This record gives sequence, structure tokens and C-alpha cells, in this order.
Amino acid sequence: MRIKRIITFVLTFLIVLSISLLLISFNLKRILVNGVIKETIKTTITVSNFKEGNEIPKVVTDNEEVNKILESKEVEDLMNKYLDKIINNLSSDEEIDEYEIEKDVINFLKENRQEIEDITGKEITNEQIEKTKELYEDNHISHSVEKAIKEAKENMTTKEKTVLKGYSFIISTLFKVLMFILIVINLVLISVINKSYFMWINTLGNSMFMSGLLTTLIALITSLILRGSTGIKTINTNSLIIPSIIVGLIGLVISIVYRVVEYKRSDQNELPEFSEEKQ
Repeated sequence: MRIKRIITFVLTFLIVLSISLLLISFNLKRILVNGVIKETIKTTITVSNFKEGNEIPKVVTDNEEVNKILESKEVEDLMNKYLDKIINNLSSDEEIDEYEIEKDVINFLKENRQEIEDITGKEITNEQIEKTKELYEDNHISHSVEKAIKEAKENMTTKEKTVLKGYSFIISTLFKVLMFILIVINLVLISVINKSYFMWINTLGNSMFMSGLLTTLIALITSLILRGSTGIKTINTNSLIIPSIIVGLIGLVISIVYRVVEYKRSDQNELPEFSEEKQ
């Protein structure tokens, strides 16, 4: 009996760990993009503020206009693209990919011109876009990024490369599938060991609730650590906190419903026995 409890506890712990890792896997990239990269941009470099005539666009600092543009899906997609590309280049042994930052920025301006104009209240002309394109090309931004990545790759330690490869694996589809399979196997084993067809429901609910608490705590601690080590005043970890709270609440509901159903089932099983004794 004691061995059964120990095994059940270990399997439940593995389920809690697997659900927590799944939450992190689905949201880790969002934390890096929304919580670190965007917050860094908001406090240092921001969007170009177009002026009338042929003047070079002026770089402005943190303001409401910039924040609205940074929160757009298009910007997030662009950041995700380059984040994946940079990490892949740094962690692999292959040659550095060719970067087309100038082209992507200009395409972003063209495709989202109306949205940017609505946010900033300023018209963006074709002439200004061409001026920006020339400015970026003259500064060889893509070449500078490629050079910086190449230098960083040459100076990276084995430990740093291992961390990047670990990140790539954690956010991969394969990792998510493995965690899901592990959760299912452990739930089945718990039901078999305890000889209960429905115990997995209660275990799943409890595990989801504990995983929600655990990952919320991890997100808060991570935010404090990053703020202390990077100097960034605000680290947005809501990308992990909100899903964790939702998963925790769903788990709590599942556990409560299971207990209510079990309570009613136990009452129904006792009633016939009571009636027979009375007869």
C-alpha cells in the first residue's frame, strides 16, 4: 500500500512537471519577444518618426506611439522571424544566413502604412520610405548584424551553445509531443495502479492546478532575476502568467467537479443497501 502511494506520488510529480514544461514550451518565445526584446526597444531604440520634406527620419525614445506599433502582430512576427534565425545561426555549425533587414523593414512600412499613420497621426509618403531605404542601405545594417552574429558565434563557449540548443529543443514541436505523451502514459499508469477508471481525471485536475501555481511562480521569479541582471525596469512575463492562471483554474474546476460527482455516486451506491436493510 505504501509503495503504491509512493509510485502514485512520483507519477503525479512527473505530470505536474510535464504540464509546467508544456506551458513554458508554448510561451517561452513570447516571453523573449514581448517581455525582453520589446521592453528593451521601448526604453532605448524605437520607431522612426517621419518628418516632412526630405529630412532623415529622427529616432525618438519611449512613447505611446511606439508602444502601440510594437504591440502589433506584424512586429511580433518580424521579431519571431529574426529571433529564430539568430538563435539557429548561433547554435548551429553551419554558415551564417543572409539577412535582409532593410528589405523587411521597408516591406513592413509599406504593408502597414495606414496603421502607422493612424497611430502617429502623420502621413508617410513614398519619398520618405525611399529615403529610409537609402539610409538603411548606406549604413549596411544587415551586413553589420551578420558580422556581429559571426563574431558572437566565434566567441561563444560550449555552455552557451548548449543553452541555445536547449532553448530550440524546448520550443520545438517534438518536445511538446513528448511532454503530452508522458502526461498520458503517467495518467494511465496511475489509473491502473490504483485500479480506478476515473482517478486520472482527479489527478489531471490536481496536476493542472499545481502546474499553474508553479509556472506562475517561475514567471515572477524570472522577471525579478532578469530585471536585476539586465537593468531593464519592466520584464513582461504575462505571456506565461496568464496561461498558467487559466490552466490552474481549469484544473481546480476539474477537481471540484470530480469530487462532486464522486460524492453523488457514493450516495447513490449507499441508498439501495439502506433500502434492502429496511425491508
